[in-house]
Amino acid sequence: MVEKYGKRLYEDHVLGYKNSQLLFGLEHNTPNNTLPIFWSEKDWNPIFKRYGKNYG
Repeated sequence: MVEKYGKRLYEDHVLGYKNSQLLFGLEHNTPNNTLPIFWSEKDWNPIFKRYGKNYG
């Protein structure tokens, strides 16, 4: 199931960034190496919110 839906959401990293398969989220953000089915908003209703990086 993770791979089936993950391919639709984040094709290059179905199991998270570098396919690390992390199951982790914080109250302020979710890391991109967490499975994308938890945070991706691409035609999907995620459980957790993920915000882009802000270095400035």
